[in-house]
Amino acid sequence: MRIKKKIMLLLTIILIIFSCLSFNYLIDSKKPFFMKLKSGLVAYYLKSHINPNMTIISHRGASGEAVEHTFEAYDKAINEGNTLIEQDLQTSKNGTLWVSHDNSAGRIANVERNYSDMSDEEIFKLHAENGEPMHTLDEVLERYCSSSNIIFVIELKNGSSQVDSFLKSLENMI
Repeated sequence: MRIKKKIMLLLTIILIIFSCLSFNYLIDSKKPFFMKLKSGLVAYYLKSHINPNMTIISHRGASGEAVEHTFEAYDKAINEGNTLIEQDLQTSKNGTLWVSHDNSAGRIANVERNYSDMSDEEIFKLHAENGEPMHTLDEVLERYCSSSNIIFVIELKNGSSQVDSFLKSLENMI
């Protein structure tokens, strides 16, 4: 069992490094040049005209078309043909991993509190601006990993303090 954990951790680290080296951030909706273009169209244009060997990673799902890290954003990324989706993880006061880029829920759920200062019960009450609830890593893995070929490129935003919770989530899926 320890070997399996170490292999999963190594694969995760490799994927995190790979995501930093990819063209992932060229399709980020926050960059002004791409704001009016659909992320999938930009990515596929780059892949078909610039570099056919390019790996496309949807940044926080189809974050240019939907609220980042929501099922809506992930579903749109999948419908655009993406199989790699980048996600960020934050940890609640209870140690649960929540899918969010920011330390605070302010930008997505309009609540200026850090995830690490909130209990799971408090976070479960929050909703993104599209009305969708905030999601735990376990919810995302359960929805997408059992029935699709989606690979998540996961960034542990708080580093080593999240490794045990992350490995426990992976164990639950195996």
